[in-house]
Amino acid sequence: MAVAEELTPLYVNKTPSGITIEFFSDPRHYRIDGVTVPSVTEILDALFKDLSWWGQETGVRGIEELWRKGLLNRAHPSGELAIMHPTENVWTLATFDLLIEQLTLQKLTTSYVVGRASDRGQAAHDALEAWAVTREIPSAENYPPDQQAYIRAVRSFCEHCDEVFLADAIEIVVGSAKHAFAGRYDVRGRFLRDVTLDGFSVRKDGSAPLQPQNRQKVEIAEGTSVMLDLKTSKGVYPSHLLQLAGYEGAGQECGYSETDRRFVLHATMHGVYELVEAKATYEQFLVVRRTWEVLQACKEALSRG
Repeated sequence: MAVAEELTPLYVNKTPSGITIEFFSDPRHYRIDGVTVPSVTEILDALFKDLSWWGQETGVRGIEELWRKGLLNRAHPSGELAIMHPTENVWTLATFDLLIEQLTLQKLTTSYVVGRASDRGQAAHDALEAWAVTREIPSAENYPPDQQAYIRAVRSFCEHCDEVFLADAIEIVVGSAKHAFAGRYDVRGRFLRDVTLDGFSVRKDGSAPLQPQNRQKVEIAEGTSVMLDLKTSKGVYPSHLLQLAGYEGAGQECGYSETDRRFVLHATMHGVYELVEAKATYEQFLVVRRTWEVLQACKEALSRG
């Protein structure tokens, strides 16, 4: 990746082991001792992610919403589907291009959905980190309607942990000079006494939360050091578990002590949280790191013809 030398890093971490890690936000990338390296999430993108059904689902929901808003009907003289023209305010044949234009205008495209997910993720991260530093428990009412359920989930976790968890650091930037990658996770801390927290809290298909009495529990002992990484995705995925393994291995190379346990904190769309333990190993993450490197070499070979 070619980047301008005058860029200013958003974060600089001079680690206990002596390496310096820089994080740049625009364009997003990391450097270790001045050398650009891939991020943990970039490496994990080498894993197959079947987004075809998600894309189809988003498209169908978009069409449903156009119909609900009265922008689609059967009024075309040909008997085919008609659409309200996005700019001329007249009914016309619903062609592919006009459907796309109206979906874009109504903010129903996959690009907009991804952007909205990014906004809610950032809001939830900010709320968690503010609590970790100031102990201020977030209020969902202070956020836009589409973010409030996720903030309620974060709030629930904060309330359960307010008297028992002490954060040692937030936004921890770590990296491996040996294996050439870097990344950052949300919170590192420890529990001051024994606690029982919510584990899996929603149905396997994510459709609805379980009743409190049916939710799995996570027991954490006094003195346990933990890594927490917040997710607002539809579910917790295998790549999330590998992500924390990468952070842990890089953190130890940076000179940080090993954490006792690592958890994905999943803030769900239903306003409840799930605490999912990540038991993937650093060796497993490094297998994906090597796979990513092979794929990059193949891409470069193809680009050279």
